[in-house]
Amino acid sequence: MNTAKIVSLMMVPFFITQSSLTTAQDLCIIGVTSVSQGLAMSIPAAKMRQTRGFCIMETGYAVEKITDGLLELMGEKPFEKITVSDIVRRAEVGRASFYRHFDSKEAVVHHHLSRLLKEWGREFEAIGKPEELEPSLLRHFYGHRNFYLLLHHCGMSHYLLEAIRGAMELDSKLEQEAYPLSWFAGGLYGLVDEWMRRGMVTSPDELEAMSRENSE
Repeated sequence: MNTAKIVSLMMVPFFITQSSLTTAQDLCIIGVTSVSQGLAMSIPAAKMRQTRGFCIMETGYAVEKITDGLLELMGEKPFEKITVSDIVRRAEVGRASFYRHFDSKEAVVHHHLSRLLKEWGREFEAIGKPEELEPSLLRHFYGHRNFYLLLHHCGMSHYLLEAIRGAMELDSKLEQEAYPLSWFAGGLYGLVDEWMRRGMVTSPDELEAMSRENSE
């Protein structure tokens, strides 16, 4: 019951008890029913929770157009200067269509981040190997580095920390679980944030090699 495990995840030594985490699925996210629901924040197939500015609907042509339009604009000017009018004009959709799916421009970013993480969750489940958790996450971030670097460039990399904390449902945890989970969340975010700060030029394989060297 009190035996500690040391889980090397994203190069963060994370001490947890056997009673808390016993499977790769549990290791990903506490209190959800599958890995794909983990870092994707248990988003149902068609709808997303409308908290902290998350969007209402996950799928649809308009959503994709709005998302693509906003990401283009984020690469052109400061996020705070982007208006909904700018977004719908670029996306070539109506203003009503925007508000049918999102309640703010921030919700669009949250939605895209959540969608990418859900995509990673499905890929990790398909692999079916707990030891591939770290490599698969690194490959995910690297494969979508243009988006994550854009978040960093716009001063919005903290959205990733919010996503990780939300996935772990930290606000609902008791102190005994909350503190070690918060440590893990901060470590994971810190690693990726540093990677973004350095332009993500280091490959996932090189990061893994550094991890192995540091653990020896």
